[in-house]
Amino acid sequence: MPRTYAWRVATSGLTYVFDIDSSVGANASNRRLDVLLIQFMLATWMASEKDPSRQKIIIRAPVVKIDGVCGPKTIGAIRSLEEAFPPCVN
Repeated sequence: MPRTYAWRVATSGLTYVFDIDSSVGANASNRRLDVLLIQFMLATWMASEKDPSRQKIIIRAPVVKIDGVCGPKTIGAIRSLEEAFPPCVN
């Protein structure tokens, strides 16, 4: 199922829109190009986050290597992002 992410980069003030074709994370299809994009987005978020409460989460998160492999560090970083931005449930 395609997913679209809008990502505002704090340093530039621009909003970028990215699409992935399959899910990324634990028990997901983890297609290489999708994983590369998610890893890039995670690394960008971790480098640019200014909110002190979220910075505490980032400090505990593993450093993501942008290599297209969804291993334990990528999954840990995804969980950190989900902790910083809990999903909205209606």
